[in-house]
Amino acid sequence: MGLAESSGAKSYSHFIKSYSEVAQLRHDTFGDVRILEHKTRKGEKILEKQLSFVDEAGYNQALRMLELKAVNKWPFYCQILCYYGSTQWGCMAGNFQIKLAIEYFERSVFQLSLMGSQSAESMTALEENYGWRILSAMTQLCVLFKRYELSMGLISPENVLLTSDDEVKFLDMNLLTSNNSVFDRLKNRSLLTNYGISPEQMEQVRNGSNHPIDLEKTDIFCIGMFALCAMLSEPYKTFYNFSTNEIEYELIFKKIMKLKKATFSDDFTDILVSCLQKEAANRPTAMQLQLHVQQMLSQPRVSTQTSKNS
Repeated sequence: MGLAESSGAKSYSHFIKSYSEVAQLRHDTFGDVRILEHKTRKGEKILEKQLSFVDEAGYNQALRMLELKAVNKWPFYCQILCYYGSTQWGCMAGNFQIKLAIEYFERSVFQLSLMGSQSAESMTALEENYGWRILSAMTQLCVLFKRYELSMGLISPENVLLTSDDEVKFLDMNLLTSNNSVFDRLKNRSLLTNYGISPEQMEQVRNGSNHPIDLEKTDIFCIGMFALCAMLSEPYKTFYNFSTNEIEYELIFKKIMKLKKATFSDDFTDILVSCLQKEAANRPTAMQLQLHVQQMLSQPRVSTQTSKNS
């Protein structure tokens, strides 16, 4: 499987014909997501995404993001194997579509837990070491994206995987630019229940406004929310009331205290508290958070269970 390239329909079709569908993960107004397996190399799977756009601006932005990912080989990203865009297909969702093939990993504990597809009895919270890996990966990307004036934006659990080596991998992200066009698409379609959004974004939903926000500080809140939900194995919707468009701050900090009383260290829960501050000014910058996480990871760590019980 070679380096990603933007190609025409014929080249993409030649690449994808070696694979057959195993399962469809999503089918909605934004497009289709399905798992494909190689017809002769059993066990070799990829993910195919077919994305639909109703406007040329959103389509062009998505193509630019794909080019950046393919050329720069961003860390923690699953490799983009092949992709192309088309303005010729007149589908229900719009006339602009992108097809792309991405390497795929089987384990997706985040999707199972955060999307609420497991029963409460079968959910198993992740250990703290996974939380540090999540924070490390996401803060490094957040610092990187700032150089491109991008935001991690909306972190969907279906796009965050764990490899067999327990590495954190990202299939894709709805990267945001200053014009917030991706967020507007989700906001207008009331699809935000699958994402952890910041107080600033919630205010935009509540007031129907589109005033500029600090995307870096939004990312910090979203990173904290993802880490909290992953550690608790609870869906995002636990902390959001979309009937009143409010974030349940009291519940957020009650759940953090639940982690603190269990086996999680003060270092980890303190970072969650700093990330999930209601006021953006009170949250750390991406660089501050990255340095803090790196400092914590460089220190020899005593078993949190032992320290809590000592």
